[in-house]
Amino acid sequence: QQQQQQQRAAPVGSARDALAPVLTAQEELHFHYRLFAMLQRYLCLATPSRQGSQGAGFHAAVTEHVFFFLRDRLGVGMECFASPFNSHFAHFCSAFGDTDRWFGSLGSFFSFLPTEGSYEFNPPYLEDLMEAAVLQMECALLRSLRPLSFVLIIPDWSSPPTPSIELLRSDRFKRFLKSALPIDFLCISLSLLSLCLPACLSAC
Repeated sequence: QQQQQQQRAAPVGSARDALAPVLTAQEELHFHYRLFAMLQRYLCLATPSRQGSQGAGFHAAVTEHVFFFLRDRLGVGMECFASPFNSHFAHFCSAFGDTDRWFGSLGSFFSFLPTEGSYEFNPPYLEDLMEAAVLQMECALLRSLRPLSFVLIIPDWSSPPTPSIELLRSDRFKRFLKSALPIDFLCISLSLLSLCLPACLSAC
């Protein structure tokens, strides 16, 4: 009976083992070096401040079901601001390209100028960074001749409006803007081609 139970359990374990990469001792050592370097970088952001607010350097990420919606309904396949810890897609842009590239990062968003595709845009909520990121995104849209879109999820800082919000409200590429009450966030679509409709985004 014990042997039968082991045989029944074997296929699950075997399938997982088949999917797991087989690393040599040298490759495993390199992996641990890279993991340690990446963890140390982000540990600096999570270090408690003098007020004791641990993790104050991180920003809010959307939930998994929102990513499923963006992927299935709007064709989103990459995040413009993420990290190896909170990325949903296999590839993403992140703050530390040199240490994060081993885990799927394509480097900084400010060095990334896509020409087509659909991207989720949820930057850290620092006004100077948000304004620079909006300008970088508009630069990509201006340079592209192919279908390209960004779905923005940012705080609704509109009373009074911050520079980044003013840029977005007047942006020539804006296709849709929705306030996600009661949490006071904005969901905005900027694209060369209109890839979404209000009825589509109402489920966000």
